[in-house]
Amino acid sequence: MILPFSNIVVGPYAGDSRIKDVEFVKSSPKAKDCPKDHRPEFAVLGRSNVGKSSLINSLVRKKELALTSKKPGKFLIFLNFLVGLRFYV
Repeated sequence: MILPFSNIVVGPYAGDSRIKDVEFVKSSPKAKDCPKDHRPEFAVLGRSNVGKSSLINSLVRKKELALTSKKPGKFLIFLNFLVGLRFYV
């Protein structure tokens, strides 16, 4: 299945996702300012306007957790989301 209005492909098991707790932790201008603890961290990288925020929103099933920028290429910070108290995205 392809998510509407994007080029993101969702596999057949995406519906089985049980993510319930997602919270924005902080935004950091430098990598050294990101949260440091024992939890794993997954990075979403890509060029401007490729759907990074849309991918995060679809994975955690929240419409506007990761906001999209009005001006492509101007959002140059690290956003840290804690997913289920288990890992960072």
